[in-house]
Amino acid sequence: MTTSPQWDAIHREIQLTAELLEDELSTSQLNALLAQRAKQFATDVQSLSNFQQRYFLKFTVGNEIYGIDVQTVQTIVTLQRLTPVAGAPPHYVGITNVKGQILSALSLPIFFGLSSSVDLAKTSFVIAVQLNDMRLGILADMVHEVLTISAEQVSTHTSDDPSFIVSLPDGTSLLDLMSIANDLKGQSEEHSK
Repeated sequence: MTTSPQWDAIHREIQLTAELLEDELSTSQLNALLAQRAKQFATDVQSLSNFQQRYFLKFTVGNEIYGIDVQTVQTIVTLQRLTPVAGAPPHYVGITNVKGQILSALSLPIFFGLSSSVDLAKTSFVIAVQLNDMRLGILADMVHEVLTISAEQVSTHTSDDPSFIVSLPDGTSLLDLMSIANDLKGQSEEHSK
């Protein structure tokens, strides 16, 4: 059984992004917005200390190393084809077919404001994730391994880079995909008002 795209939500997301693009932000406003979003999306150190062990999929996109909870990962496939969608938000770089499901392809560096484009020559994988009622594909250059993480391994990242708050000693940034999904949904809902 295939799930049809939620066109109303997609249209709301596109309209919201268009409105946001019309509003010009100063550099300081943009940096403040990125810092706020980074804090929202980074995995909270307190929540990490409430577990003995968790498993994270480690992957790279460009120069960034990310870790996402393996419980959200449905499958990992080689990127076959990416079809751009006119008018889509910049972080949705297109749609792709993953085992018969059409998924929006999300670029994390664009979403976090670290890049304005995707190097498709380097992008090799789509990580299909399920986040409650949202399913999407995260683009990755390389998928490395599944990490077993204990609370003792987590350290606070104290960098001026507003995109990452918590990282592992090797520089892997652990992400809270549910917060990212909520932000994506919130943008759509806010726009529909």
